[in-house]
Amino acid sequence: MARLEEALDRLLSAAAALPEEDVSIADADGRVAAVEVRAPVNVPHFARPAMDGYVCHDADVRDAAPDRPVLLRITGAVRAGGTPGSGPERGEAWAVATGAPMPSRGDRVLPLEEEDARRGSRRSDP
Repeated sequence: MARLEEALDRLLSAAAALPEEDVSIADADGRVAAVEVRAPVNVPHFARPAMDGYVCHDADVRDAAPDRPVLLRITGAVRAGGTPGSGPERGEAWAVATGAPMPSRGDRVLPLEEEDARRGSRRSDP
């Protein structure tokens, strides 16, 4: 493997960086920014889950296991573009869609696929 690493080192040391150039956003696809670009605010400006699932309290499910399931009552839902609400109480869960605003209570999202696998239930969108 050392030969491959040596060849890669030789190749990279011989390569020169391309010069910077200004291009429009429309022409920037596939390019790498020469400097770090930061937005002045978070976009979007709220926390959101990266998956469909159920938002709940971590303390309620932390010790769950296949032989020690935890049952939570589903008492609400938040859809993408919806209002987040105050969130589930302890012992409860809210269905949450990908990209929806996270409710103010609840600090864990259980993926919908995991719930389906445990219960063998049919998927229903939050």
